Amino acid sequence: MFDIHQAKIDIQRENDITLRHINLDVDLECFILIDSEDKKIKDIILTNILDTIIGNISKYNTYKDFSNALERINALLKTWQDEKNKIKGLNIFIGILNKSNLTFSNIGRVSGYLIKGDSELVEIIEKGDIKKEFSFISSGDINDGEVVVLSTGRLLDYLSRSDIRESASLEKAENMCKNLENILKGENIEENIGIVCMRNNLFVIPKEDTKIKNYLSRAKYLGMKVFDNKIVKTSIANSMLWYENISKQSKSIKNAILVVGIFVSVFLLYAIIGGVLGNSKVSKDVANSQLNLEKARDYIRVANENIANPDVFDLNIKKAEEIVYEIKDKKLFLNDLSKILDDITIIKKEFNGVESFEEDGEKLISDKVSAKATHILEMGGKIYALTKNSVIGPIIPGQENPKEKVFDKLALEDSFKNAVVMSNGSILISTKLSKLVTFTSNAYFRYTDAIGQTTWEEMEQIETFTENIYTLKKDGNQITRHKKRGDNFEAGTNYLEEADTKNIGKIISIAIDGGIYILKKDLSIVKVFSSPRYRIESIMINKLPKNYSIEEGSAPVKLKTRLELSYLYLFMNNKIWVFKPNAKNYQDVKSLTYIGQIEGKTYKIKDFYIHRDGELYALNEKGIYKINFEVSDDKLILK
Repeated sequence: MFDIHQAKIDIQRENDITLRHINLDVDLECFILIDSEDKKIKDIILTNILDTIIGNISKYNTYKDFSNALERINALLKTWQDEKNKIKGLNIFIGILNKSNLTFSNIGRVSGYLIKGDSELVEIIEKGDIKKEFSFISSGDINDGEVVVLSTGRLLDYLSRSDIRESASLEKAENMCKNLENILKGENIEENIGIVCMRNNLFVIPKEDTKIKNYLSRAKYLGMKVFDNKIVKTSIANSMLWYENISKQSKSIKNAILVVGIFVSVFLLYAIIGGVLGNSKVSKDVANSQLNLEKARDYIRVANENIANPDVFDLNIKKAEEIVYEIKDKKLFLNDLSKILDDITIIKKEFNGVESFEEDGEKLISDKVSAKATHILEMGGKIYALTKNSVIGPIIPGQENPKEKVFDKLALEDSFKNAVVMSNGSILISTKLSKLVTFTSNAYFRYTDAIGQTTWEEMEQIETFTENIYTLKKDGNQITRHKKRGDNFEAGTNYLEEADTKNIGKIISIAIDGGIYILKKDLSIVKVFSSPRYRIESIMINKLPKNYSIEEGSAPVKLKTRLELSYLYLFMNNKIWVFKPNAKNYQDVKSLTYIGQIEGKTYKIKDFYIHRDGELYALNEKGIYKINFEVSDDKLILK
C-alpha cells in the first residue's frame, strides 16, 4: 500500500503547475506533473493526456498500453512544434504505478529521486536528459519502505542530497512534502515547483514515539489476534460451566482439574499463536510472490524489447521462468502464472520466427479427409492423401466424398510409411516392412521390385530425382541408389563412400535438388554431389533460433525440396521450417539462412506438401489447408 501526497510551491512566477493523481484501477495509479509558461497550451495538453490515458491502460499490459498512449500524445505535441519551437518551458512527467512497479516517461527538466531503505539516493531521471517528446520509457520496482520524490523542477539545484534524504525519512508522505516545501521556501528558488512524494508501506510497521509503546502496540495486536477467534471464545464459555461443576467437588479433585486445565490452556495458547504466526508467514509469502510476479512481467517486457539481441532476450526469459516456477511450486496466483506463461510462449515464438496459421474456412481445401490420413502429395496437379493402407483422392475443394482406394494385398502386419511422386505421374509408396508399392494415376496398385535383389533393403525414407530412387537405410548409415528399369528398378548401389558414412554418422533425413542434402543426428547439414565429381560440402546454417532441436513425442523429422524450389524445407516438431540457400544453383550452395517456421494455431500439422515456393498444403486432424507465405528481408511472413 502506497502513501502518496502532492504539493505546490507557488512563488508567483510565470510558470503554471498542474499535478494530477488518478486511480485507473485497483492497484493502478497515474501521476501527471506539468509545468508550462503557456497555461492555454498546458490545459490542451492535459486534456489530451487524460483522454489518452484514462480507460486505455491495463494493469496486465501496462508497458505496451503506456507506449501506445505516449505515441498518441507525441502526435499532439508535434502539431505544436515547428521550426520556431512554439512550446517553451514545457516540462511533463507521466507515470503509471502498477502495484509496486513505476513505469514513466518525461519531457523537459522534471526530476525524480528514489531513496532506498539504506538511505541511498538515486536519480531516476538523468540531469542532462531534456527531451521535447516522450521518446523513452523507464520502469522499476519501488520496494518495501522505499520512497520516490518527483518534481517539475530540478530539486538538486536548490536542495542538498541530505535535505531530500532527511525528508524521505519522515513517516508520512504528507510530512515529506511539507518538509521539502519549507526548505524550498527558504531557498532562493526562481520558479513555481510541484512535488509528489510516495512511500511503499506494504510491510512497514507504524513507528510509535518510544520503543515501549511500540512493544505494547505489537503485544496488543497479537493479543487481539490470539483471543479473537472461535476456539478461544468457545473455550471461555465452556470454562464457566466447568467452574460451577468444579466448585462442588473436593479440594484434591479441584487441584487435579486445575493442573490439567493449565496444561490444556498452555497447549491451546501455543497452538493459536503458532496459527497466527503461520498465517502471518503465509500472508508474507503471498505478498512477496505478488511482487515477484511483477518482476517476472518486467523481465518479459525487457526480453520483448530485445528480441534482436539474443543474449539479453534469453537471460531475461530465463529469469522470468525461474520466478514463475518458484511461485508455481507454492501454488499461488495460478491464473496469473498461466497468463505469464502464455506471454512467454508468444514472445518466444516471435523471437524464434514462428508464424501460426489460422485454420479457417478461407484456407480450408477439404475437411472430408479421414482423420486416419498421415501424408499428402500432389499428383497431376491434384491432391492425394495416404492412410496406413489406402490412398484418398483426387481431393477437390468442395467435394463431399473423395474416393478412397484400399490396397487389399497389403499384409495385415504391414502399413504405408512414406511416399514420393515420380516423374511419370505415379506415387511410389514405401511400407513399414520395406516394400515398395506403385499407385498409378488410374488408381491401380502394384508391388514394385528391385531387379537382381531378392528383397528391398530395410529403409527409413525414400526420395526420387529424375527417374531414379534413393533410399535411406533404416539404421541411417547409408543412402542407396536404384536406377529406373521399365516398371521396376535395378539393384541398389551405395551412394556414400565408406569413409564418409563414418564421418557423417547417423542420418535423420535426406532431400534432393540435384545434390543430396543430409540432415545429421546433431541437426547439422551436409550436401553430397556426384558430379562433376563426388564430394561432400558442409553447409553453414545462419540465424538458427533457440528452439532448433527435436522435441520428444513429435512427428518424424523430414527434409523436403525439389530441383525447381528455391528453399529447403524441414518438417520438425510438427512445424514447417524454411531455409534460404545462399545460391540459386544447387551446386553452389555453401550456406542456409533460417527465415522462419509455420505451425498450426489450434491443431498440429501432420504432414505438408510444397505446391510451389510460397504455397504449401498442410494436413492436420481436421483436414487439408492451403498456406501462403512471402519472404521479406529474410523473414517469413504469412499472407
